[in-house]
Amino acid sequence: MCSSDLLILIRLITGLGLGGTLPNAIALTSEFMPRRLRATGVMLMFSGFSVGAAVGGVVAAGIIQSYGWKAVFVVGGILPCIAALFLLALPESVRFLVLKGGEEGRIAKYLSKLGIATAAGTKFTVTKTKAGGFSVGELFRAGRAKMTPILWVIFFMSLLDLYF
Repeated sequence: MCSSDLLILIRLITGLGLGGTLPNAIALTSEFMPRRLRATGVMLMFSGFSVGAAVGGVVAAGIIQSYGWKAVFVVGGILPCIAALFLLALPESVRFLVLKGGEEGRIAKYLSKLGIATAAGTKFTVTKTKAGGFSVGELFRAGRAKMTPILWVIFFMSLLDLYF
């Protein structure tokens, strides 16, 4: 495998990772923001994703000027590994813990951090609805026919702007 093929493969893997980052960040933000601030939190997180990419370009330019282009790959490899260690400290999804069962102490602890007081011995439940399946056609039903393509274009153009 020549070096350009390897670079293409690594770039593909990076793209898959970044493609999975945004939906996970949205899900975490939505779950842990109070309902009244949820939309604002997701908007700020999504904007921060783009601002972070722009700042990354400025930082990369400074690194290249001082240490050469290879240093960008060193910094760009080391910093995400360090950040991943901090991600291990993220709390588990409250919904997941409730469905798993036997985690009442952890659930109460997470809820208290969100400002939700619970009494000792509280039993947590989640209404678990089993979906019968999903087709892309559902995105165009129930009044979503106009908004679905608009959202697709917005997200596509946002990520296109981010990557280029």
